[in-house]
Amino acid sequence: MTTDGSDPRLLGGGISGSASTYQSGTVTSNLITSGAAGAVWKYLADGSNQGSAWRAPAFNDTAWSQGAGQLGYGESDETTVIPSGPTSNRYITSYFRHSFIVTDAGAFTSLNLGILRDDGAIVYLNGTEVARTNMPVGPIGHLTPATAVVSGADESTFFPFAIAPSALVEGTNVIAVEIHQQSGSSSDVSFDLRLSGEKTQTATPILLSPAGLHTVKTRLLNGGVWSALTEATFLVDTQLASAANLAITELHYHPADPSTAEQNAGFNSSGDFEFIELTNVGSQHIDLAGLAFTNGISFTFDPSNPLRILAPGASVLLVSSLAAFEFRYGMNLPVAGEFSGNLNNDGEQITLVDASKASVRDFIYNDAAPWPAGADGDGQSLVLINPGSNPDPNDPRSWRHSSASGGNPSNSDALDYATWKSGHGIILDESDDDNDGVSAFLEYVTGGDPDSPSANVLPTATIMPVNVGGLIDDYIVLEVRRRIGADDIAIIAQSSTELVTWPGIPVFAGSFANGDGTETLRYRSNAPAAGGARIFLRAEATLLP
Repeated sequence: MTTDGSDPRLLGGGISGSASTYQSGTVTSNLITSGAAGAVWKYLADGSNQGSAWRAPAFNDTAWSQGAGQLGYGESDETTVIPSGPTSNRYITSYFRHSFIVTDAGAFTSLNLGILRDDGAIVYLNGTEVARTNMPVGPIGHLTPATAVVSGADESTFFPFAIAPSALVEGTNVIAVEIHQQSGSSSDVSFDLRLSGEKTQTATPILLSPAGLHTVKTRLLNGGVWSALTEATFLVDTQLASAANLAITELHYHPADPSTAEQNAGFNSSGDFEFIELTNVGSQHIDLAGLAFTNGISFTFDPSNPLRILAPGASVLLVSSLAAFEFRYGMNLPVAGEFSGNLNNDGEQITLVDASKASVRDFIYNDAAPWPAGADGDGQSLVLINPGSNPDPNDPRSWRHSSASGGNPSNSDALDYATWKSGHGIILDESDDDNDGVSAFLEYVTGGDPDSPSANVLPTATIMPVNVGGLIDDYIVLEVRRRIGADDIAIIAQSSTELVTWPGIPVFAGSFANGDGTETLRYRSNAPAAGGARIFLRAEATLLP
């Protein structure tokens, strides 16, 4: 067998150097043994009607007597003699129970039961009937006689039965047997039972690693003759893609117009450069096979797609035109294929479903405020903020501009405060080494330089006319600069009427790229700034854990 996709057989009939040998066999486990040195059985022989509860594994048989096989009376070959009842009216039914432990129950491929019975018997394993011998069909009561009298060699014969191995459970198993006499005048009863099972024993197990998709090809070599090639695929430590582990992390719905060089190469539409990025935000590899975009664009991940498996944190791209994409961004990026249709420059619904048609991602993006304005033809793409936190993609506040024109396909432009602070030699968050009145922490948040004075980086508030629902009125507008990529910072705008408590949440009015690695977030008051009403706005920046 091979795990690298090659044939284990070489031309000419030899064994490939990349092939491994797999050998398997079976081993027999004796689960219940018979005879005096075998299993100890709990038994009840008093002529009572035990109904059906006694067959259940949880039945309490502590008050029953016990003894080893063979059990019975009348032939002087019993290890354990059980009560028989009056001579002229023997007990028709005697009951027996035995528990045993099974480990690795799922490895059993067959179970073989042998029962010695005089006269008839019904066997239950874990409460389910698994064998019936010398008994009539249909319901059985405690006074139901056996079908026929047992005599001669049949009195010492273990009658065999094959049982489905699925009847076993991991841990404690219980086998229960009822022995029936043919009549109340019978002179003897005999019972014993043995149970064995076969497991597959692997001398050279197949170990597949690392995580991901593996193709195993095998041939059987028997006496120098090769069998036909058999192939199977396995997913190792890999989950199916779902809403819990897959996010659409970048959307370039309205790229910048083609450059002169791109037009000369035959790419005349900005739509040629559209792309969508999907990222594994889980902790295990995921399988994209069967995923399909059903709104916005059309694309299905075929099982044969070489990029169907995504490692944790890895991304894959879908593009409008592979030739245009590679002309602008270069080769060797993880492009899974070209989608059909185009992303709407005015916004639309994007729907991604799995093979069962369950929703994986479903949201509507837009080109109008409050969505990032620079993504609408100015060059930037839409980038999902902190995708590992599973933000709502329908909320424009979950998206930002890309740090670079053209976006960041298959790469992250996210920053982190700890690395930035270390790179600038900053010890204290509140330090202000350049004496510009802006702390080191706020320099990071707003895109300032902690080593030279930063101008115009702090939030500003103005009163300006705003169109709300078709009506233009003056509102207080708060503008906050944010460093693009500082996704470990949460910015929350608040409003107050008395500068003591800040219960209000201003309306998020959009974001605008500044062309210097920052974007401006705009918030407006909920009510117009008219009639002398006191309205105060502020923004709070918090480092996320």
